[in-house]
Amino acid sequence: MKKSILIIILVAIAAVSSHATIWRVNSNASIDADFRELQAANDSSYVNGGDTIYVENGTYNASANISKHLVIIGPGYFLAVNDSTHAYPSPAIMGNISFNGGSDNSKITGIKVTGNLNISAATSNITIERNHISNIVSSVYSSSESQNIYIRQNYIHNGLFVNYNASAYIENNIIIDGITIYTSSGVFANNTVITDYTSNLLNCRNTSVYNNIIINTGSGDAISSSTYDYAQNNTISNNVLSDAAPTTHTWPSNSFSATESGTITMTGVAESYYKLIAASPAIGYGTSGQDCGAYDGVYPYVLSGLPAMIPHIFEATIPSSADKSSGLNVNIKIKAQNQ
Repeated sequence: MKKSILIIILVAIAAVSSHATIWRVNSNASIDADFRELQAANDSSYVNGGDTIYVENGTYNASANISKHLVIIGPGYFLAVNDSTHAYPSPAIMGNISFNGGSDNSKITGIKVTGNLNISAATSNITIERNHISNIVSSVYSSSESQNIYIRQNYIHNGLFVNYNASAYIENNIIIDGITIYTSSGVFANNTVITDYTSNLLNCRNTSVYNNIIINTGSGDAISSSTYDYAQNNTISNNVLSDAAPTTHTWPSNSFSATESGTITMTGVAESYYKLIAASPAIGYGTSGQDCGAYDGVYPYVLSGLPAMIPHIFEATIPSSADKSSGLNVNIKIKAQNQ
């Protein structure tokens, strides 16, 4: 019966997938999957560029170095705390993941990464979307430039660093640590960054910074003074910041001296903590009248990081026994995240 349910899911997935081949990764030896670890899938001669890898619920021991164009999809995260996520609310948990040479045009979504997620500067068009990244998102130094790195709708627990040779678009993330964006060109938009930090939260160069909520409840600044310096080639507008208005450089289109309690609900679990209160200065303060922060803008943050347009069973009733006449009556409810 479990196999029949799986067939239903895979048929539904195939209907929304345009990739040549779909592969399953499951760490449970009792499950009939194609691979036990993501690294084995990447290394297999049967897996070709453009294929899709579904990393199923479980904890994976091996780190993964991605060297092919792959679409890597997990079930999401914080599945047990939000409604209608999965009937089996367990994430796919991995350690370190690196996108290396040959992984151009890859995408990763719905994975909980407990180690480092690295982007090699030899790669381009990498999309990191809707993941729970518990440590550091980083790109390594290289003389080659990494073009079009998209980091959006993630829950990033321990900071973000993008090096000098990259063009990066960092949008609609919830970030609970410091950010350094030393790009050749970049966008930092509609992010919610709130934490108790002794250093400055945002340091950047060559970056358009807009529609963000950046609040440092610690002794550091929300945005470093060097970032405000016009020589850094940044534009900073329509942000809600905990800083007092800078006196050396004038950035008039920002809301200064914001507080955590005066901006977000600070209630609920996980991502819900960062939703706006009714009187928040972030409401309607964005460049086109949208709200600042992760929940509005071009890519609104999605609770639990449910991958877009991927069917999932969110409710299942499976009896423990069956009889010869009526068989086994199974009721399941399946839906797809439509955004």
